[in-house]
Amino acid sequence: MLFNKVYLGVLIICFIILSCKKKNVETNEQVLSISEGYLVLNEGLFNQNNASLTWYDGKTGNVTLDVFQTNNQRGLGDTGNDMMRYGDKIYVVVNVSSIIEVLDANTLKSVKQIPMIAGNKSKQPRNILGYGSNVFVSCFDGYVDVIDTVSFQIIKRIKVGDNPENLCLLNQQLLVANSGGLNPPQMDSTISIVDLNMLSEVKRIIVGINPGNIIKGLKDHVYVISRGNYNDVVPRWKLVNVISGEIEKNFNENILNMEIFQDSLLLINTNNKSLSLFSMKKNTSKLNDFISLSGFVNLYNIQFLPNKNEICITDANGYVNQGYVSIFDTNGKLKEKFKVGLNPSKIICYE
Repeated sequence: MLFNKVYLGVLIICFIILSCKKKNVETNEQVLSISEGYLVLNEGLFNQNNASLTWYDGKTGNVTLDVFQTNNQRGLGDTGNDMMRYGDKIYVVVNVSSIIEVLDANTLKSVKQIPMIAGNKSKQPRNILGYGSNVFVSCFDGYVDVIDTVSFQIIKRIKVGDNPENLCLLNQQLLVANSGGLNPPQMDSTISIVDLNMLSEVKRIIVGINPGNIIKGLKDHVYVISRGNYNDVVPRWKLVNVISGEIEKNFNENILNMEIFQDSLLLINTNNKSLSLFSMKKNTSKLNDFISLSGFVNLYNIQFLPNKNEICITDANGYVNQGYVSIFDTNGKLKEKFKVGLNPSKIICYE
């Protein structure tokens, strides 16, 4: 009888301890301190004005689904396209609203809204990248805007190709993928090379119709996904020598996305939604089963966080429902999974 009472007491204590340990509790309280966790940009739905930021607190497991709204008492805007941390600021590109939202990285309070309007027309900002004392924003009106990080003023507009999207740094040059995505069937097929000292385009390289993703490779090379025309020209990804301007290798896989992973690339195959590991040294790829994609509904983006050696995969979960972020270690072990907003795309890690 004494044993049963002791056993029952242990069970009650364990139940109390487990009940007090809350994981992934959703909250709408203001976040006063940003220190350890993950900030997620959720694109939202086009023309629905529901882009958002989600904060996952690494210490408590609490999730603030719309931390921008909570901390600023207003919405983020329409279609969050890109986000980066640069110094002590967070820059968020809001495409349809045509603004760059600048946040204090420690409080997530807005310090500046930079309007992206030329005349009375939207520039439709797309992607952002930092270098030196400037940040660079590709705009669908055919320019890359240069923004001073002290004054937050646009100090120059650099003319590039049609509907530029992804940006990449290589050898003190800015590479810009010119998609021409708004002009089918006459899409662009080039990447622009911008000299970062002169702040002007110095060269264009033909890489294939509708280039999107562009990633730095080894030495003087980049990898580019040319997405085709969604009809008779199929998507392909290529290895491009920036110095010679030549395509050194065409790959036959239809790749949805690619991400640098140490000296390799993580590739998401469009057809079977598999995850491949591509060696940049050997120019060979192999399927990897260290992370299974079977549990994902709509795999949306993949990101490697080198400072924590973690792989983040986002799930759009039907595109009209709240999405999820899953975080794995480099051995494929799931470390965290938490709910976020609509169509999660970009992640910033805080340590």
